[in-house]
Amino acid sequence: MKRNLFLVCVLTALNCFTGMAQSSTDWKTKVLGRWKYLGVEQFGVETEPNQANIANTLSLFDDLRFEKKDSTVFSSGTYIINETAKTLTLKDSTTGKTKLFYLKKSDPGYLIIEFQTPDLIRTRYKYELIK
Repeated sequence: MKRNLFLVCVLTALNCFTGMAQSSTDWKTKVLGRWKYLGVEQFGVETEPNQANIANTLSLFDDLRFEKKDSTVFSSGTYIINETAKTLTLKDSTTGKTKLFYLKKSDPGYLIIEFQTPDLIRTRYKYELIK
């Protein structure tokens, strides 16, 4: 009886660890793709894209490259995903500058990343996967 109980506990623990490993891998694959800008949220106020930024996109490729279009500015470079902190760091290949984003939501086809300025203003960017 004790042996069966021990076996059940071990199998349950292994199943839990397998589930955690899968969720972190899923997070990496969830952010890959070409994303269309849906708007921004700042101080709890949501703003839809206007004429200037309606065509904004963010593309994350599986070879750790990114391409980003903001209004008329195009940037590209590399990115790093930190699964533990759930962060996405974009490094522009032209300027060498980095930007750190926090992953807030990554449902299938929907992505919210948050950027915090040095004066602690948080801005959430909302994206939808382009199919």
